[in-house]
Amino acid sequence: MSPAIDAKPTHARAWSQAGLELHHMRYRGFAAATHAHGVAQAVIPLAGRMHVVVAGRSHMLAPDAAVWIPAGLDHAFVHVDGQLEFLVVEGGADVPTLAVARSANLRLLAQAIANELDAPGPDTDAMIAACVQPLLAYLARPAADAAPAASPEVAIAIEAVLALYAGPLRVPDLAARAGLSPRQLERRFHAELGRTPKRFLMEVRVGAAEALLTTTDRPIAQIALEVGFQTPSHFTETFKALRGHPPNVLRGG
Repeated sequence: MSPAIDAKPTHARAWSQAGLELHHMRYRGFAAATHAHGVAQAVIPLAGRMHVVVAGRSHMLAPDAAVWIPAGLDHAFVHVDGQLEFLVVEGGADVPTLAVARSANLRLLAQAIANELDAPGPDTDAMIAACVQPLLAYLARPAADAAPAASPEVAIAIEAVLALYAGPLRVPDLAARAGLSPRQLERRFHAELGRTPKRFLMEVRVGAAEALLTTTDRPIAQIALEVGFQTPSHFTETFKALRGHPPNVLRGG
């Protein structure tokens, strides 16, 4: 099993009132293994992209697509690319099933709340309270044009990457777990996620490395091996290809 990515956020602000909690978070590298919450949780991306894997299905979340997860439902997250920024809403009314919401107004309201959390003033509580109810209303409105969920086979492969990315994982291994040939899995991934399984694996490994680079003082060569790269040079080459700069930039190098 791959080590959990226990990334610390580069930014975190919170607000609570009447059983409702809001959290504005930013991460460079982020993933959360399968878990559940005692209350319903909505995740509204403001920047970057991530997958949420729920009940064997994977949904891509981006600034135009949010998700509302029922209390007690197992789910996992993985950051795909870019600095990840999102608003989390916890509490309020529960939802019976996973709901994907899409609305420009939803994002505007979430961004307005995030701005208030970042720069609080004497009327911040009133401003946030005024935004919360319409925000919840938009979350409760299922998106007619929501991005389709990934197929069960692709979701199986995604979950395998999340669990095993630090080991010697190969595309044929993922395909076997999903009950597909490597070529079939390549086609499914490209059609549903716009990337190859190998690129997705590299993205997860680089995201895990970013978390360790920014939250620990471990040597870069050690981190490279811990997240599944066979050599530090391959890690540096892949990191630069995906992020546009070498990993030592995160250490001030």
